[in-house]
Amino acid sequence: MRARFILLAGAVLVVVAALAGERAAQAQESGWSVTSFEATYRVGADGVVEVEERIAVNFRNLERHGIYRDLFETTKCAAPAEGVEQPLTPCPEGWVRKWVYADFRVTDANGQPWKFERESLPGTVRLKIGDPDVTVSGQQTYVIRYRLERALDAYADHDELYWNVTGQWQVPIERFAARVELPPGAEPRTACYVGSAGAQESCGMAAEGSAATFSARRLNTFEQATIAVGWQKGVVTVPPPKLIEPAKVGDYLKFDALEWAGFGLTAALGLAAAIALWWRHGRDRQYRGIYYLTNDPAEQTRPLFGARRWWWSTCRRRTCGRRRWGCCWTKAPTRWM
Repeated sequence: MRARFILLAGAVLVVVAALAGERAAQAQESGWSVTSFEATYRVGADGVVEVEERIAVNFRNLERHGIYRDLFETTKCAAPAEGVEQPLTPCPEGWVRKWVYADFRVTDANGQPWKFERESLPGTVRLKIGDPDVTVSGQQTYVIRYRLERALDAYADHDELYWNVTGQWQVPIERFAARVELPPGAEPRTACYVGSAGAQESCGMAAEGSAATFSARRLNTFEQATIAVGWQKGVVTVPPPKLIEPAKVGDYLKFDALEWAGFGLTAALGLAAAIALWWRHGRDRQYRGIYYLTNDPAEQTRPLFGARRWWWSTCRRRTCGRRRWGCCWTKAPTRWM
């Protein structure tokens, strides 16, 4: 009974400590906010998207090293919704779609570079922006530029960019705006959603020539903004999405030529090592003399192929009369002991 009470008390303490740590982390993130989040997407005729994000934050009197910018890299594909148009290259259920990021650059509002590191998290690319040896306070601006590939979708009658602009932040975003610039001649059609994941709340949007603009209300902690821009066929060459099939048991049993060569080399080296060990330590040994007559226990390795021939020639040279074979059977063991 006492042991159960101790275990229960320990479990309660662990839960309380976890909740306290979570509240402390939330309190640490509540002292600042993103005052402005502006993103521009320039869609090229080759389907590559050049992105510029201008993120202004206010750390107030906090001393911070910088910010994290998390970008979604993969998503697991679900079953297609009934009645919803599917792209020409659909993502099968259970597969993973991956977006490709490249050429990250981060500067401040004046074009001076910020230090940053790129990290890989499950399904996410994280930019750790700031100097680990320097803290900053008050108003700061982070301008992030990068290239985005495999982000477009081709449909039967149009092409489209459907994109989560903000991702999830642990602090509120006071102001949000986005702009998508298409090649000349494009006729954009727009949609926009804000709120928690899966929310259908609309936001402000407008089309201006071959560009589309978006704006939204204040985004609370963990709320997101997602935009969709479609345009007619023939304006942009849309590369197929990068789709990853989930691994199966049989995939681990398929080997290419290089892997087979590695297996063969490993087997050959193992066999050579076994033969070398046997040659040095595993072969039969023989006494140098007649041990039971001389009491000399000195030994030597018995020849591998010459022993039988030496034994036969010795028997032939010996004279044992009619008991010649008896001589062989008698004397040979004294040589082989």
